[in-house]
Amino acid sequence: MKKIMVLIGVFTLITFKINAQVGVGTTSPYAQLDIKSSNQVAPNIFDGVLIPKVDLFSATNPTSLQQGMLVYLTTATTFSGNPKPIGFYYWNFPTLDWIGITTSANVDADWYEVGSTIPPDAITDNMFHTGNVAIGKNTAIYPLEINTTNLNIGLNNTFSSATNNAINKIGVSNSITGSSDDTNYGIYNTINNSGSGNHFGNYTSISSPGSGVHSASEIDISGAGNGGQYGVSTTITNTGNGTHYGNANRLSTTGSGDQYASYNILGGTGTGIQYGNYISITNSGANTQYASYNILSGNGFGGHTGNYNLLSGSSGGIQTGTYNSITNTAGSSHYGAISNLSGTGAATKYGFYATISSFAGGTHYGMYSDATGAGNFSGYFLGNVAIGSTTLNTYTLPPSRGTNLQVMLTDAIGNVTWQNASAIHDNDWYKSGTVVGPTAITDDMYHTGKVGIGVTIPNYSLDISSAGRAINSITTSATNSGLMAFNSAASGASAGHGILGQTSQSGGQGIRGEQLNAGGFGALGVNFGASGASGGGGVYAQTTQSNGFGTDSRNLNANGTGVFGIGNNVAGNYLIAGSGAAFNGVITGAYARSTTAGIGEGLYTDQFGAVTRVNYWSGAAQYKIIGTGTVSTTAENLNGDRVTLHCTETPEILFEDYGQGQLTNGTTHIEIDPILAKNIIVNEKHPLRVFIQLEDNCNGVFVTNKTATSFDVIELASGHSNAKFQYHIIGNRIDELLPNGRVSKNSDLRFEPAPVNRETTEVTKIDTEKPTR
Repeated sequence: MKKIMVLIGVFTLITFKINAQVGVGTTSPYAQLDIKSSNQVAPNIFDGVLIPKVDLFSATNPTSLQQGMLVYLTTATTFSGNPKPIGFYYWNFPTLDWIGITTSANVDADWYEVGSTIPPDAITDNMFHTGNVAIGKNTAIYPLEINTTNLNIGLNNTFSSATNNAINKIGVSNSITGSSDDTNYGIYNTINNSGSGNHFGNYTSISSPGSGVHSASEIDISGAGNGGQYGVSTTITNTGNGTHYGNANRLSTTGSGDQYASYNILGGTGTGIQYGNYISITNSGANTQYASYNILSGNGFGGHTGNYNLLSGSSGGIQTGTYNSITNTAGSSHYGAISNLSGTGAATKYGFYATISSFAGGTHYGMYSDATGAGNFSGYFLGNVAIGSTTLNTYTLPPSRGTNLQVMLTDAIGNVTWQNASAIHDNDWYKSGTVVGPTAITDDMYHTGKVGIGVTIPNYSLDISSAGRAINSITTSATNSGLMAFNSAASGASAGHGILGQTSQSGGQGIRGEQLNAGGFGALGVNFGASGASGGGGVYAQTTQSNGFGTDSRNLNANGTGVFGIGNNVAGNYLIAGSGAAFNGVITGAYARSTTAGIGEGLYTDQFGAVTRVNYWSGAAQYKIIGTGTVSTTAENLNGDRVTLHCTETPEILFEDYGQGQLTNGTTHIEIDPILAKNIIVNEKHPLRVFIQLEDNCNGVFVTNKTATSFDVIELASGHSNAKFQYHIIGNRIDELLPNGRVSKNSDLRFEPAPVNRETTEVTKIDTEKPTR
């Protein structure tokens, strides 16, 4: 009661003695109200002043007479749309707002936490600012401006990541969207420095040791824009006297891989003209101009080619290795091609060298020249002219013209001279039925001894040896054979042949059959034996050469099929566009088998370097299909058209299953399908992944007690609902014992190295030129 009276007295003094100083806990106040603690050095819990506490601000604003009124807000709230955290506030009548006294109560609008209008309160908070920001200057025109003076780096971006999550790691990402017709630049650099040091608009240094592709610049242009598309566009307007390079590439590596100073690939299905390299020179200077200038000065022993063009594919258009067109109207000499050989080496030199494979289709011209104007020459040669099938079998033509009725006669070593026709006499042959030599070119004639052509001692009735075609037999009868040979000996087990063909030439054929009718066969092999289980065949082919083939079958038509095979005596189909092979059977169209005990595959396919293996054994695991690309299928869309769907690819070998369940009083036990359980492994290293999708309202669930055969689903917060759910489980495939005794190590595979592509070699075309008749 005594304390109450004292307080009443104090407030009475405060109320009625306005001009007096009041002290609480002191007799010597130094202010209108001076409150002293009981012990300044060691205060107790009652030493302090309690300001009125409010859970929210009054719905009616205080008046001007209450300017500076102090309260303590106990609960975070908003006032006039502004957030007000817990703390002390005083009334500011001019702004009609409660002003916070503590730091947390003062709103800092420089930055807000992401997703809110509250200033950040931790150094790790994500934050945003909607206005422009300037660093190093006091004006900001763009969202972020950085002004750097006398420093080495204006903007330093260091990016480090060791996470492998199949997401691209990007140091700087620029994205320009919208529909503006103005010029857009992903990165725009301007260098006006007047120093003499090197200037680089963009400098990229890659020194990582990874085995992935390294590209200093990767440019991808897509979309459907009709404007010009430039992977790189370089414009040089510099007027200095230094050398100018639109594109300068320097390769100085020591690796054994292929090196390309410039590598261009044109793909797609565009119908416009395509240029691997397009150069236009309109300079009017008087100096020499080169559209392409190549210098090869290396000392390596590999072949050196100034310009190499390879035309492949199956395009039906005209194929031109090198095309030169001269429309210049000047009076100087014009040369479609000039070859100047001045090397001092002792090797053979060719001003022009053309080779056409004997397997190439169509008519062949080693050189085709059209100069039909009067007084012109299709060919003009200064020097000896030799014609032959090999360098050792040539005929050197006479250097001058012969006289009337002279004929050219060759000797045994290839020299050709002019001889009088009357000096040549031949009684080796008699006219048929007489002993008189033939007198007309159409006479039938005979010779009773052995005849050797190209040999000096014939061993057979007709013994021919020739570096060219030994026999060229033609008949004009539709029912007879151009050449027919019989072995008329009695049937037996000897090795006699109707025709025996043999050659030692890699580009030749022991026996060659040609059919000039589009509906016939060049060669037909038939086994006329009775149908049975013997091992005979229509055609048998064999070789012992590593680079040879038991059978080499080719179709030189752009839409042809190289090999056509039918089994089970059924009708066969083939692709209209052609293929390397077409096989048909009742149950199995084609059968491929690998018998190696090491790494290998049943089938190896190569699509322009993209390799896929089927039935592949890596030495540790068995794969159905492995290779570049993806596994896909097709299905009908709403219009009945086929569309493509793609399989999910994973870095591990996984099995998955789906199912449904229901909680009973907040819990349930799920048994995994025993077939799946048999084929997965579940342990600490290979955990079972279980994904739950709830179909009813509950507190949520968690999965526990996971094994290879079952798992439990339990409701959170000890719930007791009977919610239904769907589940998705994924497990690592267990190691598998294969029928051949191998063990496929499936469970521990993750991002295992891909198999290296096998080395291939190109097979040159065989000469299939129609023989001269």
